Amino acid sequence: MGSVNPVQTLIEQRALVSFLDAHKNIVAYFHGNDHINGSFTYTGPDNDISLNVFSVNSPMKGTVSVDDPTNLTFKVVSIAPDAKDMTARDYQWNTKT
Repeated sequence: MGSVNPVQTLIEQRALVSFLDAHKNIVAYFHGNDHINGSFTYTGPDNDISLNVFSVNSPMKGTVSVDDPTNLTFKVVSIAPDAKDMTARDYQWNTKT
């Protein structure tokens, strides 16, 4: 399966940005699309949005943990709405086999 060219998804990306703009309470996106642990800020095709994106290593399909369960991780996210603060922490699940 080849990678998706971001230029080919401009219509969909702009629709997502429009949706997020209309729903200001959405402050993060969690996905397991690539099954690796990480985070980044999605800025949209026109660099006019700032959405926190987190991915997690899946226990069954994780790119890293599938062959070595000591690399399995998970995230704990806490949001303090009054302070407008979000914290995401990574934790190792099984450091000993």
